[in-house]
Amino acid sequence: MKKLLYIFGLSANIFAEQQPNIVVIVADDLGKHDVSMHGADIYTPNLDMLARDGVLLNNYYVQPVCSPTRGSLMTGRYPYRLGLQHENLVGYRPAGLPLDEYIMPQYMKECGYKTYMVGKWQLGFFKDNYLPWKRGFDEFFGQLLGGQDYYSRRKCLKLRNYGNLCGYDLRTEQGPVRDTSMKYQPFLYADKAREKFFAHNKTDPLYMYVAFQSVHRPLQAPQQYVSLYNDNVQMSNGQRVFAGMVTALDAAVGEIVDGLKDSGLWNNTLIYFSNDNGREDDSDFVLKGGKNDFWQGGITGYGFFSGPAIPRKMRGKKMNDLTHVSDVLPTMLSAAKCHTLPPKVIDGHDLWSRLQGDSLGQDEKRKEIIMQMNPLLRLWEEDTRFQNSTWDTRTQGVIIDGDYKLIVGSHSVLRRKASDYQTVWLFNIKNDPQEANDLSGSKPNLTHKLLHRLYKEMDNVRDPWHPLPDPASDPALHGDFWGPYRSDFQIFASTDSEEKNSDPPRGSYSD
Repeated sequence: MKKLLYIFGLSANIFAEQQPNIVVIVADDLGKHDVSMHGADIYTPNLDMLARDGVLLNNYYVQPVCSPTRGSLMTGRYPYRLGLQHENLVGYRPAGLPLDEYIMPQYMKECGYKTYMVGKWQLGFFKDNYLPWKRGFDEFFGQLLGGQDYYSRRKCLKLRNYGNLCGYDLRTEQGPVRDTSMKYQPFLYADKAREKFFAHNKTDPLYMYVAFQSVHRPLQAPQQYVSLYNDNVQMSNGQRVFAGMVTALDAAVGEIVDGLKDSGLWNNTLIYFSNDNGREDDSDFVLKGGKNDFWQGGITGYGFFSGPAIPRKMRGKKMNDLTHVSDVLPTMLSAAKCHTLPPKVIDGHDLWSRLQGDSLGQDEKRKEIIMQMNPLLRLWEEDTRFQNSTWDTRTQGVIIDGDYKLIVGSHSVLRRKASDYQTVWLFNIKNDPQEANDLSGSKPNLTHKLLHRLYKEMDNVRDPWHPLPDPASDPALHGDFWGPYRSDFQIFASTDSEEKNSDPPRGSYSD
């Protein structure tokens, strides 16, 4: 990794007062249309205020599940380059964000920032060196898995032919934490963020990543928030709980903003907020699909930049340029005045000059997003209409090119198919955001062009890292806590190559 090239060779601390405090907030399983500013009958005053006082990303995309979005956020790279394109990282599978990837807190530390994380990691923990405090975070308080009980901090995963693996999931960089407060999780995380704001040495710029589990299942919320929706007769009981979860999340975000203000950090702060994927259960209500899907309901993002670091002339603006979660890393590096050469190809586009009010030339604007390339997920059927394509139409691939989106193979990170004979779909997502009119038959030339674009990118695909489950992950073997369960010196009895190899497969990966 090349060291930062500081202007005139001066150290980062000299520029500390010019570097904004950076707070990245991610919500889990929150659909774009689950906030009041986008039409939901759900109270989200704090998020609405932050978005309206900042720059709203109006043509913004995330990945359809948690780990790929988080990997792309942290690295500025597409998930297919990371081996994270096949489902989520789950506690019993010995996999993670590969260690040869440089991530946001590592960049920030080299820029002189003090780095903190509060909340949900879900980028691997099967070995010690995959833990967040081994990857650039100075301090950590949170969970390693994707979900847990919002009060007990306990999580059970069912492992076929083995049974339930159950344990607590809360720790700091110093070790597991047995929390008996029964405090609702978003407010526990907001409290910890506030504590770190007040303890922070103001001579150093602050970088904090707050990754809420909310509004991921299980459906749990304090009664005071659920009762806000008791008079809404159009909501089921489950929908009232979900609405209460969203409003409680909003309140926790408000507490974080108040903490920044009360601690004296606010006046020099840049906030980024995003969901990680669409709402669960295919229930966006406005767009087709939801979590797990590459339909619009699964990948349309709700994201914005806000805070005093955004110039007044830009507050309240909407950015209609095509954007992706991978854009956050290069944007934050520019905002932080980090002059560095990333060690690998960065897919994200730097939006900082745009956020300052500068216009971008056509050559600088993002023209495409390669959402997915997964050679591990193949359907049995091929689309005979495009059997001469350079891309195998059984293999999953998704690309957005301007106003058009191509889906080939399964439309989901799970093995799902929308038709018994058709595996290629093309939509004009600007004119047809509900994806009601497939254009693959009427625009065969464009369809072939996008299929070939995927084919040309194959040399840059890292094999999906999806090893067999390991019963050694059982928390009962590790003090009743989820945590690392393999070491570099461990010898495995299994003859399966995936089980013996704890390191990511290289495949044909190249940059």
